[in-house]
Amino acid sequence: MNPLLNPYSRKRYSRLESSLNNNPLFRIMFALNNKDSSIIELPQLLVCPKAVDNKTSKFDITLTLTDSTDEILGTFEYNRDLFNKSTIKRMISHS
Repeated sequence: MNPLLNPYSRKRYSRLESSLNNNPLFRIMFALNNKDSSIIELPQLLVCPKAVDNKTSKFDITLTLTDSTDEILGTFEYNRDLFNKSTIKRMISHS
């Protein structure tokens, strides 16, 4: 078969093959955090949110939106083996 007519023969699609490194259920995550993330006080316990920078993407791409008091904040976490920074910037510019 002509490789131009077979999209899976192209190199850029070969990276999407399943492997043990991929989540078997889904590869894209969207999360909307719309709850108040203020400090919670319980008897003898103080709980407050902590930002965590994983340095590792759990999915191919994750978009997280957080509903703040007067705005919605968004973050992208992505697999740098699959996406360039310029691609993510282009996605953000579509908003």
